[in-house]
Amino acid sequence: MTYLRAWLAAVATALLLTGCGRDEPAIEVAPAAYDFGRVLHGTTHSHRFRITNHSARTVSLQARANCGCFAIGSDLPPALGPGESAALSVLYSSGAVPVGPVRGKFVTLTTDHPGAPEIVVPLRAESYVAFEVIPKYLDLGRVDGRPENYAPRRVAIRPMRGYQVAVAGLFAMPSDTFDVTEGREAEDAWVEIRLRPDAWRPPDRPFHGQIKFDLKVTDPDGTVTVHRDPYVTVQARFALPVEPVKR
Repeated sequence: MTYLRAWLAAVATALLLTGCGRDEPAIEVAPAAYDFGRVLHGTTHSHRFRITNHSARTVSLQARANCGCFAIGSDLPPALGPGESAALSVLYSSGAVPVGPVRGKFVTLTTDHPGAPEIVVPLRAESYVAFEVIPKYLDLGRVDGRPENYAPRRVAIRPMRGYQVAVAGLFAMPSDTFDVTEGREAEDAWVEIRLRPDAWRPPDRPFHGQIKFDLKVTDPDGTVTVHRDPYVTVQARFALPVEPVKR
């Protein structure tokens, strides 16, 4: 009798861990890995995984990504009952990582099932650019009141691979330091950056600012997307001892 009880207990444990004796795992994530493929840098893409509880017990669920370029959607429930399935949405923000292949990234699903405490889902992608920002960095040098300190500096936004670009918004940071305008020349869009004559910082301290812009990008098929990540870094070293009068 003791042997029979022990055998039944072993069989019950095996069924619990493997999902009622079938070949599938207790907790299944489908697909087991995912490649977002080649995507335009600066765009976002999502994929929905399906999570199934094949076991005979209710299982708690938590998911996390090992990279800020991937975000976990809010559709994942905190628990799954026996035989239930649910979706796990993963959002990929390609602008959060450099252009090129993305490898070594994954989502980890954590459960309280003893047979599947952690399930790792590998993620891959490769991004490419539709435009270049030239230059990405401007050094205004020593700002001492000479006219050349305040001459406009032009930044070109050059489309690639048959794309078209247009400036949809400009944002100077700090807003009281630069005047910015935009325009076009042939296929290129451009942004002109001018230091304001009343801009001032304590002398001989490095200063860094940014010009951010939204770009409307049209692909060769006519699909339009908006990119909100491009920017130009501006550096200067002020040498004006007295703050200019504000306009």
